[in-house]
Amino acid sequence: MAEATNLSLEVEEAQIPLSSQALHTAGMLGLDPLNVANEGKVLAVVAEADAERALAAWRGHPLGKDAARIGRFCETSRPWWS
Repeated sequence: MAEATNLSLEVEEAQIPLSSQALHTAGMLGLDPLNVANEGKVLAVVAEADAERALAAWRGHPLGKDAARIGRFCETSRPWWS
C-alpha cells in the first residue's frame, strides 16, 4: 500500500498489543514476537477520520478489547524501501 500510494508507513511498535505471555514465551525461545506466525489477529487500514470510531467498535467486542492504533501513513521524502 505504501508503494502504491507513495506514502510511508510509520509503525509505533510500543503500541502493538502483546500479552505478557506472548512476550515471555518469545523471550524464552529467543524469538521476536513481531516476526513469528500469529493467528486470529486483524490489521485494518481505515481513514484517519474513522479511526476512533473503528477502534470503539472493535473494543466493544470481547475479542477486540485490546484493539489499538499502531501507526499511520504519511508523506515522506524518501521511499520506505531505502
